[in-house]
Amino acid sequence: PLGEADGRSLLRLEALSPQDRAVAYVQAQLLVAYLAREDRAALWDFFETYAATPGVAAERLERALQQRLGVDAVTFSADWRAWVQTQLDAAPAP
Repeated sequence: PLGEADGRSLLRLEALSPQDRAVAYVQAQLLVAYLAREDRAALWDFFETYAATPGVAAERLERALQQRLGVDAVTFSADWRAWVQTQLDAAPAP
């Protein structure tokens, strides 16, 4: 649900409800854990590539994914979601 307009995110954490903000932070933590699961150096390479890439966030993300991980955003998202599901399935029941 993130969008871009004039290079600025349409979604600001401050505008989210506390519950939605908590979900956004968990998603970000899971994303970093997924990227760092095998190689932390690759995570930093990805972030450096993202930071050095011109354009709006969606374009920068697509280029960094392609350059550093060799996948497009759709494939990355599907792989990440599948990984998250395996993490949830492996977690002990509350």
